[in-house]
Amino acid sequence: MKRIAFSAILLLLASSLLAQRHVPPELESRLRGKRKVADIMQVINQYYDFGRVNTHVDGEDEDEWEGNDYAWWVKWSYWAMRRLNPDGTLANHRVKNYQAQQDVDARYGSALRNAEQQFRQNFRPLNENSFNNPDGSNFSYGGWSLIGPTNGGSVVGSGTNIDIVGLARMDRIAFHPTNQNIMYTGSPSGSIYQTTDGGSSWSDVGRGLPLGVACLKVAPSNGNIIYVFSGDGDSHRNTTFVFNYDVSPASNGIFKSTNGGITWTRCNDMYTGVNDLVGHQLTISQSNANFVLVATDQGIYRTTDGGSSWELVRSGNYYDVEFRPYDDSTVYSSTATTIERSINGGRTGTWTSSTITPAPAVVPQRIDLGVRENNVGAQSTFVYAIFSGAGVGSFSGLYLSTDLGATYNRQSNTPNILGSTTNGSDANVQGRYNLGICVKPTDANYVVTAGLCVWRSNGSNGGTSMVHSTIYREGLGVASEYIHPDVHDV
Repeated sequence: MKRIAFSAILLLLASSLLAQRHVPPELESRLRGKRKVADIMQVINQYYDFGRVNTHVDGEDEDEWEGNDYAWWVKWSYWAMRRLNPDGTLANHRVKNYQAQQDVDARYGSALRNAEQQFRQNFRPLNENSFNNPDGSNFSYGGWSLIGPTNGGSVVGSGTNIDIVGLARMDRIAFHPTNQNIMYTGSPSGSIYQTTDGGSSWSDVGRGLPLGVACLKVAPSNGNIIYVFSGDGDSHRNTTFVFNYDVSPASNGIFKSTNGGITWTRCNDMYTGVNDLVGHQLTISQSNANFVLVATDQGIYRTTDGGSSWELVRSGNYYDVEFRPYDDSTVYSSTATTIERSINGGRTGTWTSSTITPAPAVVPQRIDLGVRENNVGAQSTFVYAIFSGAGVGSFSGLYLSTDLGATYNRQSNTPNILGSTTNGSDANVQGRYNLGICVKPTDANYVVTAGLCVWRSNGSNGGTSMVHSTIYREGLGVASEYIHPDVHDV
């Protein structure tokens, strides 16, 4: 990385002894741009007026010293001095860890895999019947054996309030363009997993990558090329439950695999500002795996060389960006309240606002787009848009454009397809946090949406009427229709 943003410095602080310390805004301002520990501590000494002494203040007992903000900074400096780049600047430990993992794999990967194979053949767990690995083997290293949990969740509640409590959030999914048995799924606070047998078994292909998957896509023209935007997308803002409980990792950029997830390389930085960069959507050209557009909270970025260089083509908080199928010149995008398009490949200065009729009765706080994908060679003029607010009763409508995104007309705004009931009679909406829409590849009039539950168009009617496809709680209907909310991708 060319430089380390101040947000990355605070990330380093948060991952050390200062994990629970609050940095006052004035101090944060003074620290901005400082990269060396000596420079940072000079600011700290001046701010707290402790430059004259680095030990206890007279009369201060041990507990008082331990609770003093300045004391924590002294501890941090001791920690940070042992984690520097060769030039004395603060290191981004996530980047360093990933680089180290890649280096180890390059040098010793073959030997390690051979050793692992030997362990598989020669070492058995203490209790050989305790569990089976995804590949059908039954082994462990060092005599360890699994004692649980042994299933994907546990049933809680009673009556109509029955839920299945899972183990983690999995809210991104991507598909190989030609092999229906190969899929990828990603966790916003975990890794990337691959199946090659249609979901019967999964393997971790994201080992060594920074934590979190905000966006995940496979190139339509080459199933071996995968892009992942690291970090957490939907939850990475301070109004979400997930973020407030510190399980929403910051992004460390975009990573790319050209061999189906076996190895990964980090793309060059698209943003070097002071804030965390949040990825919302990533789209890849149908014909050119190097042509990628990304929607982020800082704007839309464009690359035509596979991530070696990026151009900011639109500023602002963008939730979605999509190519028109098999037409790299036409690109659609959405913010919280507007829809835009470019008919010149998304280049700077080529974006225009779309007309929305009628205007949504409830001002939206997020718009997601749906275009037809992977129906080989089919260029569709259809674009769907789902509008959601962020409060009670704020489903703003399902819209459709049939003229390449120039104008959108409302198809329906009832029932509430973003709520929790099977008939859409409730007023629950949290679409700013979880929202999605997709179009059937072989039928541009068939649309499916994601919110608290999944809904689908009632036949090939372009979304003028919708019926529920999943239920909010297992106890509210047929058990096979239960999918735990919230649904972020469809």
